[in-house]
Amino acid sequence: MAFTFVAAKKECWLKSGIGQPRAATGMVSGTKTYQTVSPATIIDLQ
Repeated sequence: MAFTFVAAKKECWLKSGIGQPRAATGMVSGTKTYQTVSPATIIDLQ
């Protein structure tokens, strides 16, 4: 559902939910957005 990247440790922590936002130096957090895509071109590989 979300992530937090800790720059000093070069670690990305995946989160199963979205908690209360809070500021922290050296960290970036975000949420996952769902997208559906359709192929522009279908190629026959045979």
